[in-house]
Amino acid sequence: MKPVLVLQHQSSDGPAFLATWLRARGVAFEVRNAEAGEAFPESTEAYAALALLGGEMSANDPLSALRAGERLILDAMQRSRPVIGHCLGGQLMARALGARVVESPAPEIGWLPIDVAD
Repeated sequence: MKPVLVLQHQSSDGPAFLATWLRARGVAFEVRNAEAGEAFPESTEAYAALALLGGEMSANDPLSALRAGERLILDAMQRSRPVIGHCLGGQLMARALGARVVESPAPEIGWLPIDVAD
């Protein structure tokens, strides 16, 4: 089975429980850390899935790694690969899919209900 590609944006914000969960299930994964200077691949062809981690920056910041992450999100979706984003990763998914990412007028703490649409 191909490994899961994990995109890390800051050295202090690693895969933590995701890595524990993947290891417990025997799922191989590869972490690419942008802050450590590790380039993101051009495509997700060599991977079974894509996971994008968080970070202190905004998804709207003009950082090349963020734009590369968005391109990989679209590439993974085009290849029917599962994609998951945590915090910043979720914002990048929203941007890649055409949504605007803006500052929330109120704090968001914990899990919130979501609606699924076709």
